[in-house]
Amino acid sequence: MQHIADLVQATRAATNAADYTTLITSGVTTSDIIGLQAVPVCPNAGAYSLAQGSSKNFTTFKVMCSAKGHGSFEPGVDSQ
Repeated sequence: MQHIADLVQATRAATNAADYTTLITSGVTTSDIIGLQAVPVCPNAGAYSLAQGSSKNFTTFKVMCSAKGHGSFEPGVDSQ
């Protein structure tokens, strides 16, 4: 999840986006996240998605996994 988060941050910077709105609504896709060669596969058959982070708006984001117990990763909030 941290790798996905790193690429999302890099994509926002590269596209000069004001916030993460487009990336969050698009989800984890190779067409929208620069450098994502393939959509990662969760070893427990979960699916990765993006959601608003702790700010509760589009200025922050978190990567989530639908597999039970996998939780989420938010840059600047969570550690590895």
